[in-house]
Amino acid sequence: MPSYEADHAEFERYDAQVLGISVDSAASHVAFAKSLGGIETYPLLADFHPKGEVCRKYGVYREGKGSSERALFVIDKQ
Repeated sequence: MPSYEADHAEFERYDAQVLGISVDSAASHVAFAKSLGGIETYPLLADFHPKGEVCRKYGVYREGKGSSERALFVIDKQ
């Protein structure tokens, strides 16, 4: 995650927005960001309720574990 922070200017150059998403709660995201010394340039989104709805749509939700795979998607604005 810190490497995305370091490359923020490069993402801006391509008019791209980085988003972090997981099935963890918003409070968990705050703790995670603090553990990394803060995340300043992109939001962390909670796919918490209904749990995993977005992850399911992208085919990365692990039903048996209640979590998602680590994955990276590049999606254009359209």
